[in-house]
Amino acid sequence: MKTYLDNLRPQENRLVVGVAVMAFVVLNFWFVVPHFSDWERVGFRRQKAEEKLALYRNEIAQLKSYNAQIKELSSDAYQVPAED
Repeated sequence: MKTYLDNLRPQENRLVVGVAVMAFVVLNFWFVVPHFSDWERVGFRRQKAEEKLALYRNEIAQLKSYNAQIKELSSDAYQVPAED
């Protein structure tokens, strides 16, 4: 079984391949090249997320000291009677 490119002469075959390559290049410039700047935005968002994650991990690491301070402050506080 012969394919479409097998039925063409060498010059026609080159022309079909050349048109396909040019179409690929044009579509690449049309759809892909405008999105090169997206990498900068992705990098900025990633850096911001990593900073926020470090901040959250730092606060989680201080949780034991916060609980100790809460217990200390609540033991020194006056007892407020419940409203009747």
